[in-house]
Amino acid sequence: MNNIGLRLKSAIKNSKYTQKEISKLINTSQNTLSSYMKGKASITVETLRDICNIIDVPIQNIVYEINNNDFDIFILSKIKSLNNEQKKIIVAQIEFLESQNNQKSLNLNTTENLKKENNDTG
Repeated sequence: MNNIGLRLKSAIKNSKYTQKEISKLINTSQNTLSSYMKGKASITVETLRDICNIIDVPIQNIVYEINNNDFDIFILSKIKSLNNEQKKIIVAQIEFLESQNNQKSLNLNTTENLKKENNDTG
């Protein structure tokens, strides 16, 4: 049994869902899900992401066996090994992602305000 399979099995066991429920939600058989958990079958990133979304567990907990607090430390340790040029690229990517988050937030607030205005006038 591989480590991802063991962590996936543990996370599912600790969730409010049964294997049967999860297998239905991801459109696969219970046998296939069981094979993922036993490490007998390879799981795609997409399927793992879907399962993690269902059981509300960050994917990094399954892949890296770390919790959210440790994930920041993990990221920093990875960045420390990069050269300065690579670090600049990472910073640019982070800034891009932050601007996307800010834009999504702005769009959401604008949409909510428009709905509220429409409800107030309608």
